[in-house]
Amino acid sequence: MELFYNLCHLEVSNLEKLAVLLPVNPLPRKMTTLNISNCHNLTYIFSEVDEVNKESDIIKLPCLKMLALDMVSNLMSVIKESNKDNNDDSRRPSFFNSKVTLTSLEELSLNNNGRIVKLWDMESKLQSFLNLKVLKISDCSEMETIGPPSMFFSLVQLESLSLNACGEMKQVISDGSERDEIPKEIIAFPKLKRLQISCMDKLKCFCGGSYKMVFPRLEVLSLHNLSSMTKFAGGTSSTGFFPKTIEFPCLEDLWLSELSVEVIVLWELHEGEGQGISSNPLPKLKTISVEKIKLPSTVFQNLSGLTLEPVDNAKFLFSSSSSENEGCVGTYSHFPKLEGLNIQHCPDSVQQLVEFVDDDGSLPVSDFCEQLRSLTLRSALNMEVTSLHPFTNLRDLSIYNLTWEYMFSTNGGVEHLQSLEKLTIEDCPKLKAIIPRGDKDNTIVFPRLKILYLSNLKSMIKLCSISDIPFHFPSLKDLSIVACNKLEWHLDGEPNQVVELPSLENVTIDACDAMTSFSTRPLKAPKLRELTVHNCLKMEWFLLGNSNNNADLELPSLEEVTIEVCPEMKSFSPAFLRAPRLQLVKIDGKLYPITENEDLNHFLQSANSSEQIAADENDL
Repeated sequence: MELFYNLCHLEVSNLEKLAVLLPVNPLPRKMTTLNISNCHNLTYIFSEVDEVNKESDIIKLPCLKMLALDMVSNLMSVIKESNKDNNDDSRRPSFFNSKVTLTSLEELSLNNNGRIVKLWDMESKLQSFLNLKVLKISDCSEMETIGPPSMFFSLVQLESLSLNACGEMKQVISDGSERDEIPKEIIAFPKLKRLQISCMDKLKCFCGGSYKMVFPRLEVLSLHNLSSMTKFAGGTSSTGFFPKTIEFPCLEDLWLSELSVEVIVLWELHEGEGQGISSNPLPKLKTISVEKIKLPSTVFQNLSGLTLEPVDNAKFLFSSSSSENEGCVGTYSHFPKLEGLNIQHCPDSVQQLVEFVDDDGSLPVSDFCEQLRSLTLRSALNMEVTSLHPFTNLRDLSIYNLTWEYMFSTNGGVEHLQSLEKLTIEDCPKLKAIIPRGDKDNTIVFPRLKILYLSNLKSMIKLCSISDIPFHFPSLKDLSIVACNKLEWHLDGEPNQVVELPSLENVTIDACDAMTSFSTRPLKAPKLRELTVHNCLKMEWFLLGNSNNNADLELPSLEEVTIEVCPEMKSFSPAFLRAPRLQLVKIDGKLYPITENEDLNHFLQSANSSEQIAADENDL
């Protein structure tokens, strides 16, 4: 018994027949951590006790700081109440009741439960959870609410609240109508920094009552896939998503998606009436992600990242003047600090990101265009290629599901992106090349590009639609080409001219059916460390060039080589290929031992010889 009394950490898992975990006498009063997982028949944590008649009858775990409950699908309550039919769903108790106090609890996690209806009720001890900092609830299919307003008045230390996939939850904080004695009209979360709610079809609001809520330190607010939510607070007549009494003075990241409203008006504005919100309800906002939104322009002043789905009827998203432009997000001056822009699912009306100055297509010149560092375009089906030209200082460009045939209209389009460090192009079925044409006397250079990722480009054949236009990537470190069925990938130029990739460290080629070699010319890649080639059915060589130039070829930094399902690949190169730092060679799942100064071609030749011997044995 003494040993049990001194228990500090308890972890219980995979006990299918366990119904009750702990006795109430003696209590493990020194326990700091309790972790229960995969105990599907567990109904109560503590065994039954009589009605509480005095303070000494209350179960106290004064040292417990963390309680984690995972895959406990039948757990109903911390303790069974005597003389009550707890199996009666209509009288199902709250998880915590007046018999339990956990005054030191800091973290509570509850996942995958089908019996708990609410965490707290009016009889729960208000002072029992004063130190709770983290509350995580996920996949609790019967939970309808967390608890009444009176319990939230005591969560003064709460820093993070995360709710996910609780299908029956209608309100996080109930309206307090059931005998709840409300000590005050303001619900304050003085230390809450993160509030995340996702995937709850019946959730209508965060709080059902008409209480003023205060979030003085909230930094991250994320509401995702809440198809019934039309307002953040239910007991208000405001037409805005947030009531005019709520402000977020420290909010830095705001994420709103898949809610029940098509165009989100975040606050109801009463300009000139002395009512409503202040001039900027989000003074520290740095990142915002919303599908369709209407916001006062003042909230954009400190914004560094913006993710949005534009409203219909917009021809361009950002304008040069303050005149009315239907569907426009705002003017350049509204975004003095914007560096990252992520555009999701543009309507067909959108043709340009920014308003061009003149009818002749003159480029807009503004700090807005020059300050942007990251741009993502997704499903902007009618947006024109020239949309990219104004953004001369882009570092990161990602393109998904666009109908462009070329990334840039001419070689001149590439010149607008000389600062680019990362380029991602994915799921663009009509893309034929990076550029349609170029000047044979001029090499196309991406001087700062470090990462190039090409994926699922079914029509792309070459980087440039005209052959023999050389490309140069002096800073490229990581190259990935995936599922580009027609891409030949030749860095074109004179036949015997050496291809120089001085910074290249990693190459991945996967499912590129038309590629017969990585380079048709001699390759100089002194920093190449890792090479992976998968499912390239026509790949014959990694390097194919003039054998005299390849005779002294060396990949001095190459450490790992993986070749899988490349049946036509018999050698890496027509000539001797040295890799003095080679540590691992894996061909079709088999590891090969490394010997000093061995020709890299030898490994493929050995693998092919083994396959041939196995085939001959099968024929016999």
